[in-house]
Amino acid sequence: MVDTPSPIHLEFYFDFLSPYAYLAHKNLLRIRSRHPNLRIELMPTLFAGLLNHWGQLGPAEVPPKREWMSRDIARYAHLHGFPFGYPKVHPFKPLLALRLSLKEIAGDLQEKIVEAFFDAAWGSPFLYDLGSPGDMHTILTKTVGLSSTAADSLLSAASSSHASSILREQTAQAIRERGVFGVPSFWINGELYWGNDNVVYVEREIEGRGVLKGDERAEAMWAKWKTLVRGTDRPGMNPVERLKGKL
Repeated sequence: MVDTPSPIHLEFYFDFLSPYAYLAHKNLLRIRSRHPNLRIELMPTLFAGLLNHWGQLGPAEVPPKREWMSRDIARYAHLHGFPFGYPKVHPFKPLLALRLSLKEIAGDLQEKIVEAFFDAAWGSPFLYDLGSPGDMHTILTKTVGLSSTAADSLLSAASSSHASSILREQTAQAIRERGVFGVPSFWINGELYWGNDNVVYVEREIEGRGVLKGDERAEAMWAKWKTLVRGTDRPGMNPVERLKGKL
């Protein structure tokens, strides 16, 4: 008799605004096909809330980075066989799409809605704007398979103050309890992983082969690293402060 592997729980923090979250979602679906014991908890998270909390700029706010990113994501998708196309508008306003994707709003349709929204944003060249209620209504009826009335009802629920409060608290909880600072992020086996490139570490965790897990030398280095004085805390060392008024 073959032993059934114990379920592995993973929290996936994402915002549809991020193309890397789209790629990570595609990778997670492939990983789950190889590891059926993987349980993915979808955690819509407001990227702007993370940026505001940690004082960061989004990639699209740095022109050279935006240009590099536009090519990098297309290359990665092509190399790995994922459908890819830029959204009709970017950055779009993801609030309503994120609220629609909450478990409390989407219910049993959550996985289907998340996949449909990701595919519409980053797998359908210049077709959809996830900031448009009309476009989302089309996705809900055309791709998810809801009736027009059911789609209207879901959009209405997602537009409520209740849905807004859930998303806001879920984002705050991600920061407070998991230390999430960007999307996509993954929480598995008590470890936070960030970025689509970290899916290789995530799969190792699922397989019980976490990189440097139990390595005493690595743990000692990390413990010491935490005690170091940050260079930016020293007077005159913060690069932002040094550049003020000099450019």
